[in-house]
Amino acid sequence: EIENYPDGNDYDDLIQFWLDYWKSQGVKFPDDLNPLMIKALISVESGFDPKAKSKDPESTASGLMQVTDQSLRVLGGFPNKEKWIEMREQLIHVQKSDKLDPVVSLALGTRLLAHKFSQTPNKYSKNARSALIGYHQWNKKGEAYADEVLSRYEKARKKICRYGKLSRR
Repeated sequence: EIENYPDGNDYDDLIQFWLDYWKSQGVKFPDDLNPLMIKALISVESGFDPKAKSKDPESTASGLMQVTDQSLRVLGGFPNKEKWIEMREQLIHVQKSDKLDPVVSLALGTRLLAHKFSQTPNKYSKNARSALIGYHQWNKKGEAYADEVLSRYEKARKKICRYGKLSRR
């Protein structure tokens, strides 16, 4: 489990389901990404609170994976103001209020993570860390964010190995 978040285990099966589902649809994820890493991301984003809203009053981020309204537009394949469509395949259409449903938030967040991975700039390696950077933002803040997620992941991974609680994931 992720340190200080025992309820995070409630989402193990859903995380695995959405990773498997999107992969079955041809969506590419980093080879080194796993469900525990997504749990670490959720701990940073929302502390496993499915009703969490961003502390930033300018942000529309909400739900377990703190998906923004802008990301909903991208994930739905809708054009921006300049009529550019960022994503065209394996789309997901939901209402803004659906972001607070854990099942939907995990579907959106895992798909968004893969999309960010597909957009990795050349200056970054194509791996889970770069997908995490993109999930936040492609800059130093995103790098610090990814490092925090990976730190929580590494602590949880070591704890699992130490206590022999390694599951099928």
